[in-house]
Amino acid sequence: MNRPQPQKGPASQRQRKSFKELAQEWMREKKVEIRLKTAFGDDVGSAQELVNLAREVGHEAFKQGLTTNQIRNIFGIVKGWERDYLRFSGGQINQDPNPPRLRQELIMLNPKLVYAASRHDKQGTWLFVLTLQNALEEVLSKSNLREGFRRFVDFFEAILAFHKEAEVESRKRQVEGGD
Repeated sequence: MNRPQPQKGPASQRQRKSFKELAQEWMREKKVEIRLKTAFGDDVGSAQELVNLAREVGHEAFKQGLTTNQIRNIFGIVKGWERDYLRFSGGQINQDPNPPRLRQELIMLNPKLVYAASRHDKQGTWLFVLTLQNALEEVLSKSNLREGFRRFVDFFEAILAFHKEAEVESRKRQVEGGD
């Protein structure tokens, strides 16, 4: 299993940084928390920021060891909720802007995310999980939970797509002998 490398120079006296800490550093450098506020906004530029951020997170998470299966384990849960809360409820289109059960489901997603990251303990897994946790905070702060959740699903799908793009690009470089 890949472990963080010890720090060099005067800092070598300190303990190594955990994968979680390395992911948090990357997120601070990229201003992920601030960018998520923009990405979950209501203006036209928010959709572009959502795509840009998803691209960066998807590519970096792949580079740092996140696998498609790890994403899909959580993605399956979220897509089920999308079906339940955004599309149909009891044969009718669900119009309630703040379904109480959805709020509960989203809150309970946090422990599932932490478990997944702890179980796999790679920088890419922590980056993915911490990003989703910040996105969940944005969703839960919205006055219209349904719209926030719709944006969360869009963001999640975009991360998955860009993660797959990074995987295909990596495989192509390996075949061409460039990696």
